[in-house]
Amino acid sequence: MVFSEEFTVLLDLRFAGRCRGCDSKGSAPGYFRNKESKRDVIQAYIDNIETKTGMRPEDFKKLAEAKGFLSHGELLKTVKAKEITDWLKEEFQLGHGHAMAIYAVLKGKTE
Repeated sequence: MVFSEEFTVLLDLRFAGRCRGCDSKGSAPGYFRNKESKRDVIQAYIDNIETKTGMRPEDFKKLAEAKGFLSHGELLKTVKAKEITDWLKEEFQLGHGHAMAIYAVLKGKTE
């Protein structure tokens, strides 16, 4: 899986304050030195979601289409991230970061 810069920046921000060695500004020098480490973290999100829910990203795509968030595999332009994350949090008890990983999949930002 290849992930967009937009999504990897989200991960940088999410983890910047949580790593050892972060400076006082929350910067995490070396935490994500390369795209492979970012992909590993994002893939870990996807793997954890599958473990927790028993569902793969393709399964979420089918459900999102049934709920009217997708049409012909494309996320509708009128659908906001909050709608998707609220649905995933409520129905599957996903955390925000995990819900955003699925949103990125639905939006096509992981290919």
